[in-house]
Amino acid sequence: MKAWHFLETSRQLRWPDKRDVKPGCWYRAKGKIELCKNGMHGSKKLSDALSYAPGPIVCRVRIKGEIISARDKIVGRDRIVLGMADATSALTHFTCVCAANALAAEAKTGRLPRLELWDAIDARRKYQLGKIDEAQLREHCNRAEFIANQPQHPSAVRAARIVVTLAGFSVTLGAAVIISQGGFDLEYRTLTKSIKQLIKQT
Repeated sequence: MKAWHFLETSRQLRWPDKRDVKPGCWYRAKGKIELCKNGMHGSKKLSDALSYAPGPIVCRVRIKGEIISARDKIVGRDRIVLGMADATSALTHFTCVCAANALAAEAKTGRLPRLELWDAIDARRKYQLGKIDEAQLREHCNRAEFIANQPQHPSAVRAARIVVTLAGFSVTLGAAVIISQGGFDLEYRTLTKSIKQLIKQT
């Protein structure tokens, strides 16, 4: 069964295993296979895999042997990595586009978003490029969070919260949170296409 799986930047299996993960290699779990406890995990949907992602290294995998399925994940005895790529840039672009689109939608209603929110999106892009450090990104996040906590229209709060999400969380968790809020189907399809293309290039 094909699935999605994410790794830390070390590109190693988690927990005590710590084996290096490489495309074309099979990995087997010992002992009783249990969801969330033991086995080779993955998710059928990219969005579900993101919610469990420990890092930005995305893998397209095939899982087989004693498969157990849940709503948002599967686990089996064996897993092969069909392809692997660093999705940091694609995920950063996705979160920034979603945030910018949320602010643009607010502007169309006549509720002009504060400039600090636009600045936070720009800060996330600069952080990914190494132009600012984590402390500077956090400053922008704090300003955006202050605005999000002010009394205002619910949709304005939602837009501001999306900006806080991308500025304050890891890029994988930020993407997962944004997807879970809904309303970004086109952006999500574009992200999925971009990640598939990245994997084909490796």
